[in-house]
Amino acid sequence: MKRFPFAALGALGIALALLLTACRSSGTAFNPPSVLLPQKLFVGNIGTNTVTEYAPPYTGAPTTTVSTDVDGPLGLVLNSSGDLFVANYSNNTVTEYAPPYTAAPTATFSADMDAPNGLVFDSSGDLFVANFNNNTVTEYASPYTGAPITTITNSINGPCRPAINSSGDLFVANDGNNTVTEYAPPYTGAPMATVSTDVSAPEGVAVNSSGDLFVADSGNNTVTEYAPPYTGAPTTTVSTDLNDPVDVVLDSAHDLFVANLGNSTVTEYASPYTGSPIATISTDVSGPFSLAISK
Repeated sequence: MKRFPFAALGALGIALALLLTACRSSGTAFNPPSVLLPQKLFVGNIGTNTVTEYAPPYTGAPTTTVSTDVDGPLGLVLNSSGDLFVANYSNNTVTEYAPPYTAAPTATFSADMDAPNGLVFDSSGDLFVANFNNNTVTEYASPYTGAPITTITNSINGPCRPAINSSGDLFVANDGNNTVTEYAPPYTGAPMATVSTDVSAPEGVAVNSSGDLFVADSGNNTVTEYAPPYTGAPTTTVSTDLNDPVDVVLDSAHDLFVANLGNSTVTEYASPYTGSPIATISTDVSGPFSLAISK
């Protein structure tokens, strides 16, 4: 059996080696600490019809630029295998790319799509597409090439980049009526909640692991945070360095990333989000309209 070179890790490695030895002598199971892997940031740029990928700390040049068959990338999402899905607003398709993303799409989907404006997966791998022009959100089962298995229309008005929480509830930003609507599975009924306080031209939403909802309000240059059940006033309002915010995403450390369409930047904020950005991403960012972060 090969021995792990704990000494190469310095003081941390020596401490782990001592802990492992103690566990073996006592018969206690050793569970190594979990490690947060670096997460890649993906930005959909409508100014160049590209998706750019950035490695932490995100402020350098893109590690990858995706351009083949990208046409108005208004929605991005990654599946559990790391495949990238792009909502192409201008040609009514969703294209799927396998890592490292620089080749042609591995699949193209178009059934019942009309100005696709946002994407999200649920825990079972079903894909949800916000269709701006026909006021629907359509749900597709893998491999996504067939007709939708569900079409959501109730109270949908100019749907933009959606989100799903850990319970499977779907949140839709409705740019047409300044609301965010929440739907419980199977999603075809009336909304279980409608968020409207301080919501102005919502373009994108995200939900953190605690269930808090974040809304990109392009109409008032803010991102507002709401605690369940979401119908009260915001618990936090983010505004520093925001300029026409159109999408939001959270990483595993709860940092908040905001796509600023007005000045072609993506700004990153640490919790509680009310201070200045901890990073501003601008290299090769041109009309950022959608964001995704790797798992």
